[in-house]
Amino acid sequence: MDTVTQIEKAVALHRKGHIAEAEALYQEILSLQPDHFDALQFLAAIAVQKKQLSRAVELFGKAFTINPNHPRSLNNCGIALKELKRYREALLMYNKALAVKPDYAEAYSNRGNVLQELKLYDEALLSYKKALGLKPDYTEAYYNLGVVLYEMKRYEDALFNFERALEFNPTYAEAYSNRGNALKELMRYGKALESYEKALAINPTYAEAYSNRGNAFKELMQYGKALESYEKALALKPDYAEAYFNRGIVLQELKLYEEASASYENSISLNPDLDFLHGMRLYIKMLMCDWDTIDGYVCQLAEKIKCHKKASPPFCVLSVIDSLPLQQTAAQLYVKEKYPRNQAFPDIPKRKRGDKIRIGYFSADFRNHPLSQLSVELFEIHDRSRFEITAFSFGPNTHDEMYSGPGFLDTGLSW
Repeated sequence: MDTVTQIEKAVALHRKGHIAEAEALYQEILSLQPDHFDALQFLAAIAVQKKQLSRAVELFGKAFTINPNHPRSLNNCGIALKELKRYREALLMYNKALAVKPDYAEAYSNRGNVLQELKLYDEALLSYKKALGLKPDYTEAYYNLGVVLYEMKRYEDALFNFERALEFNPTYAEAYSNRGNALKELMRYGKALESYEKALAINPTYAEAYSNRGNAFKELMQYGKALESYEKALALKPDYAEAYFNRGIVLQELKLYEEASASYENSISLNPDLDFLHGMRLYIKMLMCDWDTIDGYVCQLAEKIKCHKKASPPFCVLSVIDSLPLQQTAAQLYVKEKYPRNQAFPDIPKRKRGDKIRIGYFSADFRNHPLSQLSVELFEIHDRSRFEITAFSFGPNTHDEMYSGPGFLDTGLSW
């Protein structure tokens, strides 16, 4: 059998999914002709399929010494490099593929995936939009565009793109799960739960969908159902750090402190860099009056905050660290992550200086609460001829005698 016939047979087997037979034929061809480009690049593609990623990159490298401008091979090598977390090298491969083939939609989409990993979200958006301009029914590009928009906190836009992906592929479990995440962030919890259920109906072993469902139940304070969802996620994926973390938060809310502490410890052992985890672990130790390792944890937390890592919610820091700069840094990191600036709103214009000094008090406790009981005289003795006082309440709408006092402004928000 000549080489041309062999390669045609190998490619046919490859396309039919007969990987082992195709691989054997490619290797046979290379034993006779070591510089056979197609045998090298197809063998490299098989290595990517088999997750033999370093071997795949090595084989692509040999192929590129023969033909450095083959767009599909450049794209496939980029896929292997991305899986190896060699993102800059992957980006270079996709750029080379697009220089050779500017209408390569898959390369634009894969390039967007790498830019997303590098947190270059604006560039990733442009890459996905290029892909969709070339291939308007590109399901994965809509999905990945939704993921980036979600990371950018643009939840309505993310929702739109997840729904576009589902129009083209109604059995796309990941799109349903991430659609649920966008709906959860928009506080449409019922719709979010419906979306998670659809994801799980398509893929009953989808650990992330169970965990995401647990997060929605957590927001609804349906803690029993949240725990059940986290347990199912962990049964399917025992190394799921995020599920352990969120399970710990629910257990803490239920005042099951020892179990919560164990859940946080499991999470840290799996992913010590998870956002805000170290502060929560330290806080639960305090609630348990477990002081044995507290000093070490406090030093560790302080070092992370100094390095501008999202290590703790700000109120946990207030209770253990007396450094004002560190308290401020922790609060800034938390607010930037949880409540980023909404670019949809314009800048707030400066008001002209008035005759009176304006003071605004913000609190969740403008109601029958010890803080208000202790502060009410402060509000009453302000000289109203010199000061304009407004209280902004973002707590529960109790409408008791303290809440409805004069000069209080209810913003309609509730936490």
